[in-house]
Amino acid sequence: MYFAIAHATSLSIRTEDVSQAIYYYQQMEYFARRINDTTLITVALTYQGDMYRRRNDMPNAILTLEKARSMPTATDSAAQGNLMQLLARSYIKVKRVQEFDAAIKTSEELAYASAEDASSTQNQFHLAHVFEEYAKGYDILGKPEIALSYLDRAEKIQPLTKSTTVLLKVARFVN
Repeated sequence: MYFAIAHATSLSIRTEDVSQAIYYYQQMEYFARRINDTTLITVALTYQGDMYRRRNDMPNAILTLEKARSMPTATDSAAQGNLMQLLARSYIKVKRVQEFDAAIKTSEELAYASAEDASSTQNQFHLAHVFEEYAKGYDILGKPEIALSYLDRAEKIQPLTKSTTVLLKVARFVN
């Protein structure tokens, strides 16, 4: 329940208002810890970290995402892959290129592993998203040719959801 509320809130608020979404993700974490569900704890921490990133609080973003990464490995591959993708996004924002590279590669491996079952992330984790993240990272690094090659790879992945198709069109337009 808290995931749905937090996610809906994070989609509908301005960046300066992410505190409300952080609160809901903290509540999700609290209840996930009560039932000792490492996947839900990981998802809650992942999105808390991403909300800090949106707020441009990079020290807390990375700290929270790395805390999620330290959860026991019983967490499913979709939750881990989504976490690593968002950690890569945070690393590139602070120009930690080697960490970006390692995190995004791990995310890609996990995307292949979780291709059949992405239920823990409500289908928000997909190989096309990872390739789009590669593209954004390489664009930030001033390597537009490599960025576009990753967008090409992302567009060839099937099946693509409608939202992923729109995301890739926007990414290509920005590049």
